[in-house]
Amino acid sequence: MALRPAGWVARTRLIDQLVLRELDTARQVVILGAGFDTRAWRLDGMDRIRVFELDHPTTQAAKRRALRHSADSAARVSFVPVVFGADDPGRALAASGFTAGARTLVLWEGVTNYLDSAAVDTTFMLLAEVLGSGSLVLFTYVDAGMLDGSAAFAGAETTMRAVRRAGEPFTFGFDPALLPAYLAARGFELQSDERVSDVAMRLYPAGRCPAAPAYYHVAESRKS
Repeated sequence: MALRPAGWVARTRLIDQLVLRELDTARQVVILGAGFDTRAWRLDGMDRIRVFELDHPTTQAAKRRALRHSADSAARVSFVPVVFGADDPGRALAASGFTAGARTLVLWEGVTNYLDSAAVDTTFMLLAEVLGSGSLVLFTYVDAGMLDGSAAFAGAETTMRAVRRAGEPFTFGFDPALLPAYLAARGFELQSDERVSDVAMRLYPAGRCPAAPAYYHVAESRKS
């Protein structure tokens, strides 16, 4: 809902590429707010690595029902039920067999813009505590200027109205200029930060790129 079709395609394609790049060095994968993400099943190489999916128990139950006819993945995919804001994700991860201190790939897609600053900060602090050096956190965010009106983006007003009508308003964003310092203070180094509109321009043929949002970002940060 937050992205036009070209934005969805660009975001998914870029994240897929980054995930595949990391699989040779990561020992495990954590997907925060996994929803109906299917990368554990559709990406080459994911079948050789342990995956931990954290999400609300109700969402996970629906996903497991949808997957009931798929090949058995119980040995490599752990569904970790967590009510964010109420449960302790770190404790839930540890109980599920997650190896603290190991090099890990974390995927946090389409979530931060629905949280508040405290929840985002708590998550980064948890990751800094449990991840091994060199671990990568891939996350998406919206430009804070879209939320406070300090920056104008094509399609932003339409998107904001749509998410409010759906009962899922955007509540948090980062200022791209301040993101490197924010991450550094929490033990991470920003490695890339791309606007979805720029990714779409790169992926689609010249002159044939549909509209994609410049307010939506995909960022990768490395644990120091």
